[in-house]
Amino acid sequence: MISTFRPAALLAAVLCSVPLAAQLPDSAAAPRATRALLTVGGADDELWRLEQVVRGASDAGYLLRSTSSATPRGASGISVLVPELESAWNSRIPFSLNDGAMWAGRGASGRAMAGIAITAGPVRLIVAPEVTWSQNTAFDSLLPVTWTAEERADYIPPWEWGIHSIDLPWRHGDGEVRTVHPGQSSLTVYAGPIALGAATESQWWGPGIRSGILFSNNAPGFPHLFLRTARPLRTPLGRLEGKWLLGELSSSGFRTPEDDADGRRALSALGLTLQPGAGFTLGIARAVYSPAEELGDVMGAAADAVGQWNAGRDSTGRAAEQMTALSARWLSPGDGAELYVEWARRELPASFREVLEQPEHSQGYTLGGQLARPTGAGALRFQAEHTTLEKSPTFRDRPIGSWYASRRIPEGYTHRGQVVGAGIGPGASGQWLAMDYVARTGQLGTFLGRVRWANDAYYDKPGGPNRYRAHDVSIFAGARGGFDLGGARLGVEYTLMRRWNYLFQNYSQDWETRDRSVNPVNHQVRLQLSAAPRL
Repeated sequence: MISTFRPAALLAAVLCSVPLAAQLPDSAAAPRATRALLTVGGADDELWRLEQVVRGASDAGYLLRSTSSATPRGASGISVLVPELESAWNSRIPFSLNDGAMWAGRGASGRAMAGIAITAGPVRLIVAPEVTWSQNTAFDSLLPVTWTAEERADYIPPWEWGIHSIDLPWRHGDGEVRTVHPGQSSLTVYAGPIALGAATESQWWGPGIRSGILFSNNAPGFPHLFLRTARPLRTPLGRLEGKWLLGELSSSGFRTPEDDADGRRALSALGLTLQPGAGFTLGIARAVYSPAEELGDVMGAAADAVGQWNAGRDSTGRAAEQMTALSARWLSPGDGAELYVEWARRELPASFREVLEQPEHSQGYTLGGQLARPTGAGALRFQAEHTTLEKSPTFRDRPIGSWYASRRIPEGYTHRGQVVGAGIGPGASGQWLAMDYVARTGQLGTFLGRVRWANDAYYDKPGGPNRYRAHDVSIFAGARGGFDLGGARLGVEYTLMRRWNYLFQNYSQDWETRDRSVNPVNHQVRLQLSAAPRL
């Protein structure tokens, strides 16, 4: 009986069924070239989007992208992948959004990726493991005494239970964290208009720049099987693209569920996009996750994305939670403009009357856009985005938990202690503004952001009638730049952040004592070295 569903086992099983070595030409025994992967959230990914906005570049596959789907297939042979290096340093508290396999705790953190790509006829294998490290320095002086006692059993905040249960530790252990991940590895078999395979790579579904409600690069990539369109399919309604995946989510190891399970969950997801006209794309996506004790439970969840329509609505049947998202994106290259929206619900409406009366029940949404104007040898780009995953007013008469959290699945929608969807996390909201000058050889800009963390839980547990101004809120601003050094791109970013009522720590009893709270200031410096983007 196989009781685990690990990345190595998954890839090995698929590799054994495909005789790659037999398909390679004799001349492929040695490296033929070097190439870069288009990683989700990387410099190449960012500038691909800008090319769509300014010059009308192809956006095929963009709203359902991953490293393997976004990176061109290439000719047969072996290529050495250009390494990627990334580091972050936090002066006072952890601050990590959209960092993939790297968790940026207090102190220094880093990620390194390298590998090879092998293409043989209709088969491509990408081996791109990631090594991560986090200094994970203590910050006990900022925490309640009860949290830092020697007898503590985990690093889970006291409100992450019940309807707000989720596997989001405030610190990943007592000391340094060193991990080796399969990273952006994948095996893809192309068969005409479709592609299928296995991967451990990151996903980004939806039009958001900073937040993807169902999938983003906030957490490490998880092991999964996939089936997707290899190119847009022409239909009477427009260009159609799709992706299905079946994967496994793992626990951080800092939480022990009540049933003593190890925190593994099956994830079934399906996404479709339709482009009825140039520059306008509609999308629909669903993700359903459920507990999984062994491989059979994972495989049994393959059809959940189209078969589990009442997940999360009641306590009967197999425990499962669902999320369904609708999206729209409009591009106008002639104006250098982009607008987009993603709207999602955790519970589907039970009737048409419910749609009319309470369309906002269990909703979350993202609104955003960007504008790019040619300036000199480059373009001046403005970005704005708003995301909210806070409870809708319907919670007053229809109880509901937070996004990504679950009473029935204690670890929620996380992988290795980080949210698979939007990095702001459960019951949160956030805003983002940025202005950059982008040229062929680099960019320079500034940004401003705000996050109100876990606001749903604040009203249920940490807050209350005797608390004043106790919402946990971060305001941050900074500067960023990217500079080409030969064939490499060096990215630099500095962020200054003030966080009020950190982890809901406000001890005021009346208005006069409202500032008796924990309000740390954090400085963050980030560096990234990768291949220069292809513009």
